[in-house]
Amino acid sequence: MLTSSPDEDHWERLVATLEAWPDDRARDEVAWPYAADRLRDLDAAPMSAPLRLARLLFDGVDTHDELLGCGKLALTPFDRAEVDRVAGLLRRGLRSIEVTFRGSAVHEDDDARAALFASFTPALERVSLEDLTIARDLEPLRVALERARPRELALGSNHIDDEHFSALMTPEVVASLEHLDLSWNWSSYEESCDGLSGVTFSGLRSLVLEGVGLGSDGVEALIGNASIVGVELLDLNLNDLDDLSIERLAASPLARGVVDLDIGFNNGFGDQGIEALARAPMPRLERLALSSAELTGVGARALSQAPWRAQLEHLDLSFCEELEHEALLPLLSSSGFSCLRSLEIDYIEALEDGLLARVVAGLPSALERLSFMSTGAGDLVARAVASRPDPFTSLGELDLSSDCLLYTSPSPRDRQK
Repeated sequence: MLTSSPDEDHWERLVATLEAWPDDRARDEVAWPYAADRLRDLDAAPMSAPLRLARLLFDGVDTHDELLGCGKLALTPFDRAEVDRVAGLLRRGLRSIEVTFRGSAVHEDDDARAALFASFTPALERVSLEDLTIARDLEPLRVALERARPRELALGSNHIDDEHFSALMTPEVVASLEHLDLSWNWSSYEESCDGLSGVTFSGLRSLVLEGVGLGSDGVEALIGNASIVGVELLDLNLNDLDDLSIERLAASPLARGVVDLDIGFNNGFGDQGIEALARAPMPRLERLALSSAELTGVGARALSQAPWRAQLEHLDLSFCEELEHEALLPLLSSSGFSCLRSLEIDYIEALEDGLLARVVAGLPSALERLSFMSTGAGDLVARAVASRPDPFTSLGELDLSSDCLLYTSPSPRDRQK
């Protein structure tokens, strides 16, 4: 079914196969994405697939036009003929498009990219473009974004600098932006995203700046922009942030509104920065990623007394290799983390059997996800979970990758198993 361009018979057989899939979640998250990645001419699929496919995969979809609004068109790589077909879908009201230009013939075809951008309409709500030739694409892209005014914009890996950023973030573009992803831009670490301070957003809710070389100057530009204060999701991982940068961030008005904060893999901060976070009033914080922080018992004790610990739902301590095992127990056994639903302690030195059992025993019974990837303690963790005097009531995923991988279904019988 996946080896040729889908015709009516192919679609019927594929839809019948998906309808017969024994598990809805596996069908939606595994089987259909697998098929979609391998189907030829997927860009034409929304208009040729049986409506049963739309109704199967998307709630409330009863027409092909509605499927255009729910499906995400992802193309990589593609040629000029496909650009023309995609442009037709865009003009018909496609709401989401994701394009990676690397390795495609269109990467060097200025006219083809301009034709694609010219097809953007106000119906387009989400745009994701990677590996643009930004110096040549800047003006047609700016015009296209001003016309479409998407709510979500991802421009990762495009060698964008302050000048490009300022040119793209016009008042017309930022007026509707709710989600902005600029990961892996500002290609030289000598630049520090100063352009962030010069743009006035009106309703930005999430900002992803992974791997942009933010540094202390970039943090100052970020916290100095009052229009970013309402951001709920802030991703600053892989930016070489130091303790002083984390302290400045924690003390800023920006931190007070953040719900999801990722400052993992910065490698430049440790207990000093974490103590500043623990003191900070962050009344909305629910998710915190501290991957690879130089966290020791000092920082762990500060976290266990943070005023926001009772509202935290997700905590990531992966790669925190300086964290002593003795400090892990009082941190994770703290009754203050009563709302914790997801915990990641991946890639740290294996815990001693008895200590591990006490750590697992102290976790909230409502925990939904627990990850101990590549700790070498897969059997110990599984036994500790199974032997808890107070069994987990909602555990849906236990990830012990590189040791073993276990998933439990929502059914009580399978969960017990």
